[in-house]
Amino acid sequence: MKILTYTAKHTINRILNDLTELLSPKYMEIIGDFRAREGLSTRVIAKL
Repeated sequence: MKILTYTAKHTINRILNDLTELLSPKYMEIIGDFRAREGLSTRVIAKL
């Protein structure tokens, strides 16, 4: 059994790439707010 681990950065970039291929936008910005159980949070922003 293989366990896949994705970082927040990888996840947001994958969403941006998938939507870009599907929609062909002139501009796109994806913002991901990730919150961990211990109160730490991560914000990732990807722009096209």
